[in-house]
Amino acid sequence: MLTLVEKGDTIIGERMVVEDMGYRSEVGVLITVPNKVNSDKLVKKISNLISDYDSVEVYNKYGGRFVYLHWDWVKWYESFEDVHDFMEFLGLWPYKTGGAHFMRIGESADDTEEAYYGNPEEYIDLHRSMSVCF
Repeated sequence: MLTLVEKGDTIIGERMVVEDMGYRSEVGVLITVPNKVNSDKLVKKISNLISDYDSVEVYNKYGGRFVYLHWDWVKWYESFEDVHDFMEFLGLWPYKTGGAHFMRIGESADDTEEAYYGNPEEYIDLHRSMSVCF
C-alpha cells in the first residue's frame, strides 16, 4: 500500500507501508497430467488444497497436458497447513504417468529451491532478475 508523505501543506513523496510482514517467495509448479486425468478436475482438487495462487494455466503441448500454477510474493511456509497439504499432494502424484516440477525463489539472493516429483517434464526455468525498488 502506498501512502503520501507530507511536510506541512506540501506532499514530498510516497512511501511503501508494509502491513503484513514476513518472508516472501515466488513459487511455480508445472504438473504433468496423465491422459486419464481431467485437467479441470485436477485444478479443482488443487484449489481445495491451496487456493490463493495468482495464476493457473493449462497447456496441451508436445503431446502432453500440463497445469502450471504460480504464486508471486507469497508466504510459503511448510508449517502452513495449505502449503503442507499441497506439497504432500505433489509427493503422492502418480510417478509412472506424470510428475511435477516445483520451484521457489525466496527474497534472499541465495534462496532458491527446486524439487522433482515423479517423472516431470522440465519446461520451467529458474531466473532471478534485478529491478530498482524505491
